[in-house]
Amino acid sequence: MSNTSPDTMKTQSTTPTVGFLSALPGAESQLQSHMRISLNVGLTAKQLEQAVRVLSAQVGGT
Repeated sequence: MSNTSPDTMKTQSTTPTVGFLSALPGAESQLQSHMRISLNVGLTAKQLEQAVRVLSAQVGGT
C-alpha cells in the first residue's frame, strides 16, 4: 500500500495535465481551468511558474 496522501496524488496528477494542455493548440481555456484546479489542490503559484519555465525551455517558447 502506498504512503502517498490523496492530496499529494491530486497535486502530482495535475502537473502532467497542465503540461499536456500547454502543448495543445486551442486548449487555452482548458489550460486555465486546470491551472486553477492545480492551485485548488495544493500547487503553489511558484510551482506553476516553475513548470511554465521548464515547459518553455523544453519546447522552445519565449
